[in-house]
Amino acid sequence: MKVLWICNLILPEIAQELKLPFLPKEGWVEGLLHGLMEQENPPEMSIAFPIPKGMKKKGKAAWLDLLLPVRGEIPMGNGKVSFYGFTEDTSHPENYDFRLEREMKALLESARPDVIHCFGTEFPHTLAVARTLKLPKRLLISIQGPISVYAMHYMAHLPEKVQGDVTLRDLLKGDSILRQQQKFYMRGRNELQAVSLAGYVAGRTRFDRRLAMHWNPKLVYRPAGETLRATFYEGSWDRAKAQSGRIFVSQGDYPIKGLHYLLTAVGEFLEDAKTLDLTPEEKRLEEDLQIYVAGTNIIRNGGRMDRLKRTAYGAYLLELIAKYHLEDRVHMLGRLDAAQMKEQYLLASAYVCCSACENSPNSLGEAMVLGTPVVASDVGGIPDMIGQDEAFMYSASSDDTLEQIAKRLKAALVNCLTDPEESDRRAALAKVHGLENHDPERNRRQLMRIYEEMV
Repeated sequence: MKVLWICNLILPEIAQELKLPFLPKEGWVEGLLHGLMEQENPPEMSIAFPIPKGMKKKGKAAWLDLLLPVRGEIPMGNGKVSFYGFTEDTSHPENYDFRLEREMKALLESARPDVIHCFGTEFPHTLAVARTLKLPKRLLISIQGPISVYAMHYMAHLPEKVQGDVTLRDLLKGDSILRQQQKFYMRGRNELQAVSLAGYVAGRTRFDRRLAMHWNPKLVYRPAGETLRATFYEGSWDRAKAQSGRIFVSQGDYPIKGLHYLLTAVGEFLEDAKTLDLTPEEKRLEEDLQIYVAGTNIIRNGGRMDRLKRTAYGAYLLELIAKYHLEDRVHMLGRLDAAQMKEQYLLASAYVCCSACENSPNSLGEAMVLGTPVVASDVGGIPDMIGQDEAFMYSASSDDTLEQIAKRLKAALVNCLTDPEESDRRAALAKVHGLENHDPERNRRQLMRIYEEMV
């Protein structure tokens, strides 16, 4: 069986072969690949990924032609993986470039796959493949983040004034918060077209199943779990080694990730502490509370250049930090690799997923498998990943206000961080559930069954 994966990012092993930088994101794709290749008889795997325009030949990569400038192969597990790089402007995924269809045609003619598996609908290449193939029963699309739905939740209860704000950076780049939402809507149209042309869709939640079947009632939907990177299956969170009051958030660089909810919730708790009688546990929490945020730092405040590069959302986060005097409590960590992420989960007293909408966040699965206590918004597909008895959940409806959601988040945080016995009980249950969700062998079998059914 010949299988072609089309991914949004270059995988680490291939990046190392080409001597190219890579982003530590979508690690579950890497984990799933290793599971397939470590079988006794792995499929013939090919992987394609976007590369920057004008990238020069590096490492052992060879020119295929002008349409597919990079190709090669690497040994892996019990076989080898062929790879292809195609050019795509991933900085502007809202723009559909019809030249991508020529690249996808060249890719399909070179790889000659029995099954084409696209990971995600976030970029134009998925639609280009669907348009080029014209054989729906050979195309499987994995739903990752449903962009068309995220567009509707993009503002995440931001005050109207903030929604309309434009910094100098936003003006020069044409990239205000309103424009960012518009780009999500544009990408969402490509997403809907791609799914309408697919024969199979893989997902993990009732949320993405409802969406996929609504977009294309004729498709075949199959469950397919995510496999995490190997390091997250080793070791376990230990309260004795965690730092009291330490909160970890995996990213917060755009509104839908909800960092403003968390800053407001923590700020209101600290304001309440000035006038209310606190329990000893709450008093300790007031003293210890710290927030650590991974991912792009949009609130860097080191000088004039940082101010010039600041987004309107970053400026709003800084306003909240100043309003609630959180300058010494918020720590931006930048991009982290798997080992660094794991360290943050183990140091934290709680992992917080405060998004306005999510399908199946990889970071939540990592926290669950390690056994880190979880506070999470009850939105999208999150309730299918973790139960009410396994985390401190709070509701975050689009009909609510920012203040209402922050109040509920504050209560969930305080309950998690001041009741260690209950927090540990829920985390233990979540760990069992997480290991089931992300069982590498089960997920490998699921995916192979889908491929065999398609063939």
